[in-house]
Amino acid sequence: MSKRNLLNPLLALSLTLPVVALADTGNVTLYGAANVSYDFINTGTSTAGVQGTSIRKVSSNASRLGFKGSEDLGDGWSGNWQIESMIALDNAGGTFATRNTYAELSNKQYGALLLGRFDTPYKLSTRKLDPFGDSIGDNRSLFGSVTGSSASVAFDGRQPDVIFYKSPTMEGFSAAIAQVNLNEAATTTAAAKSSATSLAAMYDSGTLHGSIAYETHKLDTVRIGGKENALRVGLGYNFDDFVIGMAFEKTSDTLRL
Repeated sequence: MSKRNLLNPLLALSLTLPVVALADTGNVTLYGAANVSYDFINTGTSTAGVQGTSIRKVSSNASRLGFKGSEDLGDGWSGNWQIESMIALDNAGGTFATRNTYAELSNKQYGALLLGRFDTPYKLSTRKLDPFGDSIGDNRSLFGSVTGSSASVAFDGRQPDVIFYKSPTMEGFSAAIAQVNLNEAATTTAAAKSSATSLAAMYDSGTLHGSIAYETHKLDTVRIGGKENALRVGLGYNFDDFVIGMAFEKTSDTLRL
């Protein structure tokens, strides 16, 4: 695995407007979030002794705009959909439907099955343990491997071509599994047989959160035995005045990037 160059945030002044429903017309809801910060960053000194750089910038931090809807199908079943887009508030732009965008069939007794572009169970397993989520201090700078550096496809990913199933929650326990076609996600030369499988088991009582997740990537590349694996364990506790949490991750691969 190659070393990853990580940004070390020194100071961030942020302004966050929480996600709210802006309009509700029938069964369609328009929602969004503006999460802007002004960041001071110093990349430090590299291992080769080369001086890093200092940066001051405005960051959009996963600001987004979305549409979602739900239709009651009877007998506890519902059909749901969502189209969510990234909005670059710092650069007057964005990308349509590149965030979680899907169609879903759900039932409180049997769980939910969705098709589309969605976060993997591996990624979702520890998102509640990140107090700096969707900011420059997001723990995904450390976890999930860096695409094109230490992994062909990042494990902490929002992948296209996803078939995702989540079980109903029973006494705080739930599980999820997803199968991914990596043709659109791999950054290395990949053919039609490239795929990923992601699994997670989670417990959430409101105060205690625990999870274990595993993901494997099978890459049909010009390399022999193109395969990447990751295992993650997370644990967190919500006290009255503060939250404490930890996560452990181990990755391995047979690729030389």
